[in-house]
Amino acid sequence: MAIGPVNNPYLQQILFQNLSSSTIQPNQLKDSTQLLNAAMNAKNSTASISAAGSKINNVSQTIRSSGDMQAFEGFQTAMQRASTAADPLQLTRFVNSASYAANNDAAALNSAFAGLARTMGQNDNALVDGFNKAFTATVEQTGTTGLKTFNQGLASVEKADYSNSSVSLGDNLKQYFATVNQAVTSGKSEEESRSNLQRLAKGIEISEKADDIYKFFNEFTGPDPEKDFA
Repeated sequence: MAIGPVNNPYLQQILFQNLSSSTIQPNQLKDSTQLLNAAMNAKNSTASISAAGSKINNVSQTIRSSGDMQAFEGFQTAMQRASTAADPLQLTRFVNSASYAANNDAAALNSAFAGLARTMGQNDNALVDGFNKAFTATVEQTGTTGLKTFNQGLASVEKADYSNSSVSLGDNLKQYFATVNQAVTSGKSEEESRSNLQRLAKGIEISEKADDIYKFFNEFTGPDPEKDFA
C-alpha cells in the first residue's frame, strides 16, 4: 500500500506511521496499553510489541515527566477507551497522533489531555470517543499549531456561563468535538483546516453563554455534525 500525494506534512508523517504500524498484529497495540499500568501481561513477546509500546510509553513518560497528573489521568482514560474501538486503525491513529504531539509540543499535548480529565463525566464513553476522534483529526490535519487552537476552544466551552442554561457542559463538549472533527477534515488544505478551527474557537469565545455556544455549533456545521463522521 503506497501513500498518494499528500501536501499536509503532519498528515503525511502520521499516514506513514499508520502504514508502518500495519505490520503489527491486531492484538499487539491493545496489549501495549498495559504499559500505562506497568503491567506487561501482553500475550505477545515484549519485542514483538515494541513498535507500538514504545510510542505509548513515549507519550506516557512525556506527560509524567512534566508532573501534570491531571493530563496523565486524561491520557489514561483516552487510551483505555481507544483500545475498545472496533476498528484497530482508530487506536493506531490516536497513538501516532499523541506520539507526534509529544515529540513536537508537549505543552499542547498536556493541555489537551488535562482538559479531557477536567471536563469528562463519569463513565461518559461518548464524550471520550468524541475527544479521541477530534484530537486525532486535529493533529493529523493541522499539527500541534492546530492542537493549541483546539485547546483554546475546549477551554472556552468549559468556562462558558451554564447558569440557567438548557444545555450541559457535556452536551456542549460532545457538540464541540464533533464540530472540530468536521472543521478540520473538511478543509482542502492544512491552511484551510487551521482557518476553520480558528473561526470555530473565536466563535465560541464570542458566544460566551452555553446556550449561545450550542446554537453557534448548529450554525457552524448544522444540527448534527456527528452524523457526518464515523
